[in-house]
Amino acid sequence: MMDKEPNEMNDMNTNPENSLAALKREWDSFKREPLKPVVEKEWRLFLDWKNSVPIAEMPLDRYTGLLDEGGQPYFTYLIERQTTHCGRFRAASSNGYGVFRTRAKAGAGAAGTLFRIAGQASAEGNAEPVSQAKAQKYFESEVRPVLVALAAYADRDDLSPLEINFARKVAYMYNPGRLLALYKGEVIRRIGRLLKLDEDELEGYKATEAIKRALTAAWNISPEDTCTWDRETLRSWGRDGDNGRLSLEFEISQKLTNFLYQRFGTTIEFEHKNTIFYGPPGTGKTHMVTEAIARRAMLEGRALAEMREIVQFHPSYSYEDFIEGLKPVPAGSGIDLVVKPGVFKLFCKRAMDALRADRLAGTAPRAFYFVVDEINRAELSRVLGEVLVCLEDSKRIDVDREGRETGLRVKTQYSYLAKEGEDPDFGVPANVVFIGTMNDIDRSIDSFDMALRRRFAWVPTACDYGVVRDTFGDHKHAQRYEEICRELNTFIREGLQLGASYEIGHAYFMKLAQRGLSAASVRDLFDTSIEPLLAEYLRAEYSAGEVKDRLKTAREIFSLSRAPGKAAPAA
Repeated sequence: MMDKEPNEMNDMNTNPENSLAALKREWDSFKREPLKPVVEKEWRLFLDWKNSVPIAEMPLDRYTGLLDEGGQPYFTYLIERQTTHCGRFRAASSNGYGVFRTRAKAGAGAAGTLFRIAGQASAEGNAEPVSQAKAQKYFESEVRPVLVALAAYADRDDLSPLEINFARKVAYMYNPGRLLALYKGEVIRRIGRLLKLDEDELEGYKATEAIKRALTAAWNISPEDTCTWDRETLRSWGRDGDNGRLSLEFEISQKLTNFLYQRFGTTIEFEHKNTIFYGPPGTGKTHMVTEAIARRAMLEGRALAEMREIVQFHPSYSYEDFIEGLKPVPAGSGIDLVVKPGVFKLFCKRAMDALRADRLAGTAPRAFYFVVDEINRAELSRVLGEVLVCLEDSKRIDVDREGRETGLRVKTQYSYLAKEGEDPDFGVPANVVFIGTMNDIDRSIDSFDMALRRRFAWVPTACDYGVVRDTFGDHKHAQRYEEICRELNTFIREGLQLGASYEIGHAYFMKLAQRGLSAASVRDLFDTSIEPLLAEYLRAEYSAGEVKDRLKTAREIFSLSRAPGKAAPAA
């Protein structure tokens, strides 16, 4: 079959030379921007740890612990929680650390310190508690040797019992001159494909080494043109000598990591040719889609307007607007009705011309992206008509090297009016990626008939608290603000029993990015943006008095004035 998945077409069609040149221009503007103060703070914290607790001598109680029992900070907490701005990852569970401290169950009568060892499961599926002596022996024989190898950048294929992303973060913090703070395999592979790197180079804990090496050489990256932490600054921290060199390497790798993650870490793959992104208002669905397409245009060296079309549906949107219809045109002293193609038919014509040219030239087909914002606001069956069947992967039009066409073409409602020489039939080319976005509260997925639903991949979107965290990361109230955002959505979802579709998206919480975080600005955000939205939701479920009471509770929850740790009010 000639048809290719859209992400495969995009990967194959990307011109590496054009893409790297475009990225280099962006990098030249990006590289002199200083790192956030919080990154500097976390890096200095790590260096203090590194100098005071040599990894080859690290005892078990400095590797794992429980802070809420008054213990001192420990290594796994430092790597996962205290250096998040140096590269964020999350282990699937504490098993990813090999051995970890555990809290005895209340009433169990367990005395002393309990630990768990990964892979030693109980009947309930959890790791069995073991004594400190057994945990110590396991740590010294199985865990610490792996940590030492990672810090020394030694060749080691077997990282067990450590989870790969944890291992990558440890290796990065000790070797920032060799690696990047990218840990997700799909992000690493995405960048590797652009650089035409061998997939074998993108495995293991050294997965980002080849990427950093290739870009450093291609873009002539050096401390002189990248670093804002000069030697004098490092000396003022007490970070000269070997730590000073390490800090300059860290600054370069952090900037390159941030640059690449902004461009590849949040990119949508568009794995399906027909996809609808749905979720609460303010979750950035349309922005996410359009930014991903714009990024592809840049990487492929193509004009965005040529490869993308965006329309917004509304209740009166029709087949005549979308596919084709009779439109009045001046004719002498009167008016004639002429069949005019709609926006989607015109777009498919443009995509088909490109597909035919690419196939005949023996090159990978260029993808074309058709985006429908608020796709649920029109009656899709009426707007698409008989063309709905043409969206199916197996029915898409494709062309081989000899120009022979495969796929399905159908007669439209106005095919009988086609003029001589015009093709009366219509089909959807294989290189068209059809994308819809919708707020689930406006009309649920269940309201679409099965014929429509089965032809689309449905991708949920939710509030991205990571965006909130990154935006306000330097602010003293940042952590508390993220907490009250989460607590408000928990209250909406569970306390008000409205469900996840009615949660508040991160775009609402981000409105304070310019104004700054304070108790007053948070109150104003609730009063002007969140309360009206919640009131609209609640009117359908509660009486006026009940609405007022529940809004009051929501306001109390979404407040920086409420002390941390104080239970959120109940509905």
